Amino acid sequence: MCFIKTDNRIFAQKAKEPITCYKVVVKGDYDNQFFSEIWRFEYLLMRNYETKLESPFYLGGIRKNFYSGFHSYIDLEEAIKFCNKMNIVKNYAVVLKCIIPKGEKYRKNDINYLSNKIFVECVL
Repeated sequence: MCFIKTDNRIFAQKAKEPITCYKVVVKGDYDNQFFSEIWRFEYLLMRNYETKLESPFYLGGIRKNFYSGFHSYIDLEEAIKFCNKMNIVKNYAVVLKCIIPKGEKYRKNDINYLSNKIFVECVL
């Protein structure tokens, strides 16, 4: 999933409260193991993860996509829709409920969050 900017919401904000979000991931070989579809980043339940929010990708001098950071869905229904599309070919994707902790940096567009920290809570 790529985070594409919309309007002027390109700047990172700090979470004033914990933010619930949803990740669509691929099941691993173990019950508690999951991977991001594109980069194959490993996620385990009940764990915190941290990275940097880096500068956006530029296309023709215009800020477009952000690749670094934890990508997640704002809305559970959107996450389920994407999960269902992935599961048309194989039944291998699930939705994880996650939390962007209070005080952490994030960006937001109409569909996704992009954050520097995420806590993986449970499988929905």
